[in-house]
Amino acid sequence: MSAGKKIVIIVAVIVILLSIALSIGEIAVGSLYLRDCPAQRYLPIYLIVAGVFAFCSGGGDGAKIRSRSSNDEGGASSVDICGIIVSIFLFAWLICGSVWVFQLKQCDEDVLTPQTNATDGCFTFDSDYSSKSFYCHKTAYEFAFTDIVIRWVLTALILIFQICAMCL
Repeated sequence: MSAGKKIVIIVAVIVILLSIALSIGEIAVGSLYLRDCPAQRYLPIYLIVAGVFAFCSGGGDGAKIRSRSSNDEGGASSVDICGIIVSIFLFAWLICGSVWVFQLKQCDEDVLTPQTNATDGCFTFDSDYSSKSFYCHKTAYEFAFTDIVIRWVLTALILIFQICAMCL
């Protein structure tokens, strides 16, 4: 095995392990704050679904690597086809999550008063407004924001390394 292929495999394993760890965090944060972001009720759901599917696909990637090493016939296995379907779903889900998270903007503090019942497309982290429709728990929002940025970086890395792997 060439040194280039070894590097690609090592980076692929690191990306898979990072993705699995991130998936566990997504499931945990999404579950903990399921009802704590009425400003964007899909945000915790996005985290849970993304975490479950990404966690499952991390295991699928490992099975795919093992099946390729033991079966070099060149045909697509059912593991490959399922992995492609899950990857397409996760990419579409990442786009949805990006829209849901990045469309939110934080309210100016001078807009909020104890009598405020609705806002014009903004949200607040202030727990004094936790019963209002424009509230979102700070941890849920910031985790989702950071998670989506990391997922886009991982997606780019996976694409780059798959292109490199085809060239080797």
